[in-house]
This record gives sequence, C-alpha cells and structure tokens, in this order.
Amino acid sequence: MNTKILEKAGLTNNEIKVYLALLSLGSVSAGEIIKKSELHRAAVYDTLERLMDKGLVSYVIKANRKYFEAAMAKNLVEIIEKKEKKIKKEKQELLKIIPDLEAKRKLGKEAQEVTLFKGNKGLKSIFQDWLEDDKENLVIGAFAEEAESLQYHMKYSLPSFHKRRERKKQVMKFIFTEKSIARAKQLSKYKYTPIRILKAPFASPTSIQIYGEKVAILLWSSDPIGIVMRSKEISNAYREYFKVLWNMSVDLKEYMK
Repeated sequence: MNTKILEKAGLTNNEIKVYLALLSLGSVSAGEIIKKSELHRAAVYDTLERLMDKGLVSYVIKANRKYFEAAMAKNLVEIIEKKEKKIKKEKQELLKIIPDLEAKRKLGKEAQEVTLFKGNKGLKSIFQDWLEDDKENLVIGAFAEEAESLQYHMKYSLPSFHKRRERKKQVMKFIFTEKSIARAKQLSKYKYTPIRILKAPFASPTSIQIYGEKVAILLWSSDPIGIVMRSKEISNAYREYFKVLWNMSVDLKEYMK
C-alpha cells in the first residue's frame, strides 16, 4: 500500500505502522500490536495515545486488559477537514494583516530606484506587479522566440496573466518588429491588446514595459533577468519613445492584408 497519502494526512511513520497493524489484526492487546508493527513497547503506547487523540483508535476493557482496535478509515477524512479549517482560519488571519504588511513594504521601497529580478520566478514577480499597477501597459516587444525562458512563460505564466488582465479590462499595447509576427498573432486573440508592427530589421532579445511610474527591461535569455526602474521622469521619457515608435508602426490587421 502506498502510505504517502497517510503522511500527507498528518500521520507519522509510527502512527501509520500501528494503524495499519490494527486494521489487519482487529481488536487486540498492545502486545500483539508490538509484534506486528515491530516497534518498541514505549513507542507503541505513545503512538496509540496519539492515534486515540486523532480519533483513529479506540479500546475496550476485557478482563482488566485493554484491547485496541482501529476506527473507521473514513475518520481520516475528518483529519484532513480539520487541517483545511485550520488553514482557512490562518489564511483569514493573514489576509487581515496584509494591508499593514504591504504598507510597510511600500514605505521600505521609497528610497529604492532600481530592483533586479533573476530567473523565471523573478519574472513572475514582475508580471504580478503589472497586474497590481492597474494602469495601461506599453510594451516594446522582444524577438526571442527561441529563448527557453520565453517559451516557458508563453506556455505556463503568460496565458494566465493575460486572462486575468482581460478580466480587469487592463490595456496592454504591443510594438513588435516583423521578426515577431508569430508572437504578435498569438497575443492578438486577447481583448484590450492593440498591436502594431514596426517595419524595421531591428531585433533584440530584450523587451521594455512602461507602466505607471515604472519601466521594466526584460532580457529573455536562458537565465532571464528583469530590471525594474521606478522613476516618473524615466517612465515619461520611455512613454514618449513608445509614442514615436507607435506612430511609425502599422496596425497588425493592416500589416496582415
């Protein structure tokens, strides 16, 4: 029997051995459990106490001797349910203090101008930051379809991100070069996603995102890196740069004609 699920339910190795022994033995004395489980006498008695506390073992007294027996296996479900209730309660308590924690985080970041993110997990943090910003996101796309990191996020992270963005009706404008037509077509299926194509031989594995007072520069290499700059002056400058390229570009639908 695969006992991994019993471990996930919260049973220790000794508890599993004793419980399974009782299931096969029926109503027996502690001595028989010791033989069947091959555990030390003291360990068996301690384990029986814990299993009784969990509602998985009961006992009757016959001729001044205790005879133990396993409770119904469905009682294991109650253990999971208790864990779920505990987790739910802890989650609710955590949610109450999230605003205070977030306020402290923002205060701690006031003096911080540049943040470096490394790896796929780091990029996911930047995606989340885009969503939380709630403002229009301007993107100068990258030509890096062959990059392992981009392939990973296109498959696992970005579809979920774009669906959540759609639900929030958050606009994300893209400028791609002609080498990124495939990616442009893929993104065009999402709502609130205007896309234009820049007719230029320019191609780079680096993309730029402008949102709020931040600018994120992402390098889609095998070991991706993200740099987020928080500066009203810099974000405004990049926003003007985006407008210039946007006006030089052609709408994707027009380009495909």
